[in-house]
Amino acid sequence: AYFTEQNSYSYTYTSTVESSFVGTTPSKSGFQYTCSVIIRVYTGFKSEFKVENCNVHKRVDSETEEYTKVLSNQLSADVSRYPLHFTFTNNQIDASSIQVHKDEPVYTANIKRGILSALQLGVLSPNEKQKTLSQVDIFGPCNVHYSMYDHSPGSIFTYRDLTMCEMPQIYTLQMRFFSVIKKIHGGYRQRQTSEPIYPFRSTVNCEYKISDTLISSIDCLQRQSFRPSANNGSIYATAITDVRQKFQFRSATPLTSVDEIESSADMKTIDFLFQFSEEEEVSVSQEIVQNQLDALVKSFRELDLQAWPELYQDFVWFMKHSTEENLQLIINDVLDCHGNKNGTCDLEKKMLEEEYFVDGLLSCATQACITVFTRCIKEDHVTWFTSRYFLYDLAINHEPTEQSGQLVL
Repeated sequence: AYFTEQNSYSYTYTSTVESSFVGTTPSKSGFQYTCSVIIRVYTGFKSEFKVENCNVHKRVDSETEEYTKVLSNQLSADVSRYPLHFTFTNNQIDASSIQVHKDEPVYTANIKRGILSALQLGVLSPNEKQKTLSQVDIFGPCNVHYSMYDHSPGSIFTYRDLTMCEMPQIYTLQMRFFSVIKKIHGGYRQRQTSEPIYPFRSTVNCEYKISDTLISSIDCLQRQSFRPSANNGSIYATAITDVRQKFQFRSATPLTSVDEIESSADMKTIDFLFQFSEEEEVSVSQEIVQNQLDALVKSFRELDLQAWPELYQDFVWFMKHSTEENLQLIINDVLDCHGNKNGTCDLEKKMLEEEYFVDGLLSCATQACITVFTRCIKEDHVTWFTSRYFLYDLAINHEPTEQSGQLVL
């Protein structure tokens, strides 16, 4: 075992993230953070994991390796406030045993997950040079290939292809195929998928140096490269992001016989996989949505096209967070030309408002937006072509509710 009962282990941890476009320029953007990591292993291999004294650095010059420290007091305070608990089972971190304090922020829990993940190392027998083990960490269940070489005594090398891991993925799906306005903010849904083909080549290579059964150092490199533009003839030129994790052993200290892990009712069990922050519940008023629609129309009529994409993105976001009642009131008011139907209606403005609003309903893709859009179909405010594409996409790619189906039928 690399970690034994009744001992405390201390490491210096460094994580560096760098992005570049290989083949075009040597410049890189990046940041780095360093922390102290302490692992206390108690009886039964119940363990406490603490991250302390974190500092953040940013890359000074895009063409050198120089980093400068930036203000990071809040990060250090947040990440060191609560310990994380887990259990070693058969020398590996038991993914079902990870616990954090109920008040632990999502982002600091994710930092700890990432650090802990690099410590997930299986044990090989002395005569095993190659072996594949199934492990669970932040990337989900993965096959990890282990290698030991005579020319590198004391080192264990691991490799995995992340595209073959059962990793949850979030992807976007436009609400329909056809759009009068070319959207930059489409409707989306979230689900888990283990599909191995996606546009990135993504691998993790690690070297673990073992000294007297202790892990003396760890060096892991996760590399993401964009496959579609990877090869230009014989030149490998593409966008690459590297995430490097390093551990350096500092000390091992025996715990006293009275030391015990502090159990608390305030701890909750979490998954090893990264957690995505839940979006705050926001309620957007009818007035805000209408004002943004007015700004869109004004931008188009004044040919201020540079401002238009951002205005439209915000417009869709406001619609996503408004109610069905508010959206219905807005489209009713637009169709009524804001009460100016009798000879004083600005027909150009009415046409633009109606087109932008209907297109926004489809980009929004919430149940409220879909319901209002189906009413627009019933009342012949949508072209035959657009309505048929919507119905086809709704049936094939989405899960319409009974309410939506009744409105359309």
